[in-house]
Amino acid sequence: MAFCALALMASTLYEIHKTRVHLQESYEQGTIFLVENAASLLNHYHQRHLSGELTLSQAQHEALQALSSIRFDRGNYIFVGDRDGISLANGVAELVGTNILDVRDPEGRYLVRELYQVAIEGGGFVHYLWPTPGKNDAFHLKSSYAVYFAPWEWTLGAGLNTTYLNQAIRQARLHSVLGSLAIFVLFSLLLLLSHLVVRYRNHAERQVEDARHRNPLTALPGNQPIAVELETRLAKGAGFVFAYVDLDQFKAFNDAYGYVRGDRLLSSLADLLQRHFSEQGEFVGHIGGDDFVLLCQKPDWQQRLSEMAKDFARVSQAFYSDENRKAGGINVRDRFGVERFFPFVSLSIGALTVASGSAARPEELTARVSELKIKAKALNYSCMLLQNPDGAIEQIRLLEEPELEPVAAQA
Repeated sequence: MAFCALALMASTLYEIHKTRVHLQESYEQGTIFLVENAASLLNHYHQRHLSGELTLSQAQHEALQALSSIRFDRGNYIFVGDRDGISLANGVAELVGTNILDVRDPEGRYLVRELYQVAIEGGGFVHYLWPTPGKNDAFHLKSSYAVYFAPWEWTLGAGLNTTYLNQAIRQARLHSVLGSLAIFVLFSLLLLLSHLVVRYRNHAERQVEDARHRNPLTALPGNQPIAVELETRLAKGAGFVFAYVDLDQFKAFNDAYGYVRGDRLLSSLADLLQRHFSEQGEFVGHIGGDDFVLLCQKPDWQQRLSEMAKDFARVSQAFYSDENRKAGGINVRDRFGVERFFPFVSLSIGALTVASGSAARPEELTARVSELKIKAKALNYSCMLLQNPDGAIEQIRLLEEPELEPVAAQA
């Protein structure tokens, strides 16, 4: 029995180590995936400039607008700096337009210079201390991945929030310890049922494996499962629809009501997407922040998407105060400190009809659907831009009326 206990303890320690390594790699791969897609987006606008469609200034301006709209991991963002160290895009608004080369962490590390250096050398991570939001004089360990976009001499990257990573590791460690303890108790009480204990451990490992690739807020599949699902569907060769769903005016809503109510609004949207697209062959994923992905094959998908948008317009009214509902929106200071009126949150959707036997790569589809989503957001009302296999783009109004019947306000 003592030998079995020692063997079980060694196995538990090994599982904890393996899970930690897997989680670290998963978070890092997710960050690399986001940054490389951001670089692909820059290259898309660069090619439009080279073709003469856009001037250099227009291409760079539209690229920065696209990157600035990206949010993930509850407020994380893509940052961009030029060759002189001037911040061009940053989640910290007061840094935009300033020279950040001399920014140091509490240990004196010139973190921006190191990010520029690893980016020029081919891309990599830099580890440093960063202020903890909402806590004065508090810092947490953070890692950022940066790459260099040579045509414009820009450095871009994104941060990996090690606080969330450590929370996931602690949860995985607790699951492993509890699972191993349960195994030991069962094994010591009844050796004849040892095969049941093995099945329990395997089931627990599958749950941890599944959970670490899901969005922590909505429990929907995250970036890696989305990428795998795209690759699988393309490999099968069957046609499908790839839709990118985004919330308009969500930052203003978050600023006005706080992230707790903002999270509840995102959870409501996730629930509606799953409710309307729950049939076999349909997939709903959560990229992060207010960005969702929908993959489906049923011919009535447009009708159900329109019904979902109407349901969301009705449900989202409940998250506003009586005063704001009567006013038709909220007054909030934008990122430049100017007070502006923002209408109710609504949906902008970019969608692609992927033909059977398509030879497109997942990254090509994500770049195209991202561009469609960005163009849909510019139309200033709840709508969808759908690109058909022949390249033709349809503009589809999701809502005929901006307001639906009121419902009881949320506390």
